[in-house]
Amino acid sequence: MWAALLAGLMVGLTPMTTSVAPHVLQHVVLMFFVPPILVRVVPGLAGGRQLGVGAGVALVLVGILAIYALHAPPSFELDLRNAGAGLAVHSGLIAAGLVLVLPVTGTWSVRGMAAVGLVALAELGVGALGMWLAWIPKLVYDVPGDDRAFGLDPQSDQAAAGAIILVVAEPLLAVEVAKLFFRALREGEAEDLASDSS
Repeated sequence: MWAALLAGLMVGLTPMTTSVAPHVLQHVVLMFFVPPILVRVVPGLAGGRQLGVGAGVALVLVGILAIYALHAPPSFELDLRNAGAGLAVHSGLIAAGLVLVLPVTGTWSVRGMAAVGLVALAELGVGALGMWLAWIPKLVYDVPGDDRAFGLDPQSDQAAAGAIILVVAEPLLAVEVAKLFFRALREGEAEDLASDSS
């Protein structure tokens, strides 16, 4: 797990300034790969009293809003232009990912179908960002230079960034929804058995 965490941090924190799509891929790594691994290698992060559904919803909404704020043009462009600001933005993305993960992880975890709903909410929120970048008909980000990854023009580079969110981040969240759904079913069966035996 430590090796996976270090690899994720190296991929996510390597400076990249000329192309939106690979930079967004770094953001996906920092938001959706690093936080779950971080929770595993630092178990205290996922320890604490179980959250209520309202607190879980609030945390997920805070995480989504933080992701939006860190992808707003001023933040994103500053991230590309300034290494110090980039480190702050990338640290913020890891924190936003943790805020999304904690309500469904460890002893904090909201239980039952409510946890499934929280991840579905996160999936919708992040998916909206991906769709916006993929289909908005104008350039959102002013990226320095003309050298884009894979020879893409600026509009295609931005659309590819949105597609990366939809193709990479969304399936990860969908897998989490399925995992939590089956966990909720197991918990429900265990409660039924306990009530039958009493």
